[in-house]
Amino acid sequence: MLAYFSTALAEQTSLDIANHVEDVVLLRADVRETWTENATHFATIGLRWSARDYTVSLTKQRGEPGYLVEGSEEKPTESGEVWTFMRYQNGKWLLSAIQQVD
Repeated sequence: MLAYFSTALAEQTSLDIANHVEDVVLLRADVRETWTENATHFATIGLRWSARDYTVSLTKQRGEPGYLVEGSEEKPTESGEVWTFMRYQNGKWLLSAIQQVD
């Protein structure tokens, strides 16, 4: 997951844009599934939240045309994802997958 997020951040930097996620409010979290394969434990968690999620240009000033690339600085939107965590034996839980849901 670290490599995935690093690539996404590098891509944004190369495009001179930045994504902001602010005022996050967790609305719901539920365990969807747990299982074990050999000595590895897995847990899938459904998450639903609201947040202000928007992307801005790093080359424009607020108020200029093209500054706001995507989303809204003022209006929060609801989003959902399913996160899968894994751990080997009794080790630390690590995020292994994220899936977007509506």
